[in-house]
Amino acid sequence: QPHRACASCGYYKGRDVLGAED
Repeated sequence: QPHRACASCGYYKGRDVLGAED
């Protein structure tokens, strides 16, 4: 499942809330 730890800021440890590594 996608990361949702920081949906308010849109990023979690360098990864977006969709879990895509950019």
